[in-house]
Amino acid sequence: MPDASRNVISSQVDELFDQVESLLDRCDSAHVRTRTTELVAKLNELDAANHRDTDDDHAALARQAQRIMMDNISKPLTINEISHLCNTSPTMLKQTFRAVIGTPIYQWYRKYRMTHAKELLERTALPIAQIASAVGYVNPSKFAKAFNDEIGETPHAWRARHHR
Repeated sequence: MPDASRNVISSQVDELFDQVESLLDRCDSAHVRTRTTELVAKLNELDAANHRDTDDDHAALARQAQRIMMDNISKPLTINEISHLCNTSPTMLKQTFRAVIGTPIYQWYRKYRMTHAKELLERTALPIAQIASAVGYVNPSKFAKAFNDEIGETPHAWRARHHR
């Protein structure tokens, strides 16, 4: 890509970030966060489409797996269940997902679940145990540990700083 085109695109990306920051000041940040997560997923799809080692079938498989996981946030699925729903082997699913998305499937799934948990902590007064259940954790202690590992603080501390 020529330097001039790269500079124009870079400028447009900077403008997009400025708009997102402006929106955060004026609207529901949980909604902006959700849409931003969707934007990142879309950018990952574009990266996959441009990746020379990733063909359309692999990109489609990774997107299908993402949709399945997003639709099953409260009852997380195993790799075997996801691969079955995608009509592929667990090994192929894991390898393809990592190649296309750039992160291991379980890591992506947990990050997606924790992003949803942050939104619930911020915009609702639901008990933490109920939020844990909503993002697929039967045991609130395991949820708190996973949240702390992913976010860097406990759900209670995060809510105290961000709840509206």
